Amino acid sequence: MTEVATAEFLAALDQFDQPGKDEEPAAEAETCRARPRRMKQLERGDLQPSGTLDLHGLTRDEALPRTRAYLAHAARQGWPVVLLITGKGLHSPAGPVLRREVERLLADARDLVLEWGVAPRRHGGDGALAVFLKKLS
Repeated sequence: MTEVATAEFLAALDQFDQPGKDEEPAAEAETCRARPRRMKQLERGDLQPSGTLDLHGLTRDEALPRTRAYLAHAARQGWPVVLLITGKGLHSPAGPVLRREVERLLADARDLVLEWGVAPRRHGGDGALAVFLKKLS
């Protein structure tokens, strides 16, 4: 497939990934949004990310298993918060595909993830997600 055909295919595929009318994505997103108190601690520097995973340049097929493995490792280590650098998707013909896919993964990883949100500006802003992890025993 050419790059143009691949981009068109991915754009068409994204249309199928949209939630149906029966689903309530807003309710799911609310349960995963980071509490303002945690984000303010991160913004002020009272809480520091224990690690960072940079996903720039990866395809979704490369990024998702790597992200899941990283989150599992971080949770086993007892890290309270990590950063996932997804980029803003400005150079992607289909927009921020990777960001959407990573957020879906976070929503499904309730065994590891407490909540997440857009990272404070000092930690990447719109191009990064701050992920607050559960402590695994």
